[in-house]
Order: sequence, then C-alpha cells, then structure tokens
Amino acid sequence: MAVAKRDLPETMVSPETGETLRRGERPFLVTYKGTSKTVELPGYYPENGDEGIHVGDDMAVTDAAIRALKEEVEGIPSPATIRRVRKKLKLSQLEAGAFSKLARMPSTSTREAWSSRAAQPANCCGSSITIPN
Repeated sequence: MAVAKRDLPETMVSPETGETLRRGERPFLVTYKGTSKTVELPGYYPENGDEGIHVGDDMAVTDAAIRALKEEVEGIPSPATIRRVRKKLKLSQLEAGAFSKLARMPSTSTREAWSSRAAQPANCCGSSITIPN
C-alpha cells in the first residue's frame, strides 16, 4: 500500500550542532562488491559540509541503487524486474515461483496436515464451520 508523501519543512535545526539545515540533495556514492553508483540523496544539509539528516523516505534512493547493483553484479533480479517479467509472460505469482524455483512447495507432511485439518469442523465465534475438501 502506498503512503502519500508528506510535505517536509524547508529547514530544521541540527540536533548535534544547533546549526540550521536546509532541505536539498547531495551526491552519495553507493558501492556493492566493488561496483559503485552515485545517487542524489535527499535530506537536510548544512550550508557547508556533507553530513546530513535523512528522514522519511530519503534513504529509498540508496535502497533502489543497492537493488540495481545487486541485479547488475550478481544477477539477482529486483522485485520490479520479477514483476515486469512475470506480467509479460502472463504468469501468476505462484506459477512464476514454481517456474523459477524461488518458491518452495510445502512438504508432503505439511500438505497432509492441512488436508486433514480442512476436513474437520472449525469453531469460530461460538459457531461451527465445516471447510469442504
């Protein structure tokens, strides 16, 4: 579920120095296993200096960069890539998981336990409900 982006004040006082910090973006280097990418990191920064304070979704930029680097370096697809390919192939999440062996099917004993429970009546809120096989 997406959360509406809230309006952040233009300035804030640094809890460490008492200096006024202004909302802005600065270049930030993200490195994963020797491969690097520079992103523009939003946050509150002093007039002179790079030390900033990051609030809310500020770090989402670095998270996305790390996911992109993992995809590039190790071939680990990001959730967005998996979703895009799955939809292009018209596969459900279950079908795609079984196809790619990312999803693990329950063991035989787990399936048997669930099927035996399904045949028994469930007592909920004082009334009995029978779940058909």
